[in-house]
Amino acid sequence: IGAGESLRIDVVDSPGSTASVTLSSTYGFDRTSTDWQEISIPLSLYFPGVDETQIKVPFALVATAIPSTLTVDVD
Repeated sequence: IGAGESLRIDVVDSPGSTASVTLSSTYGFDRTSTDWQEISIPLSLYFPGVDETQIKVPFALVATAIPSTLTVDVD
């Protein structure tokens, strides 16, 4: 993933509030690596942005400003 491009993880609750965390080295993400990576994001970063008792979308991977094909595997 090049400069200016990013991946983020969104969580959405049923009232429609969205909380986002952009992946970075803080969470174990290396934008230059094509190897498997273990990424860890504390759930506390999403709250109080969303109501944890009303989660509608628990995990949405969002790619921004990426002009070419991107393949992502989640395990």
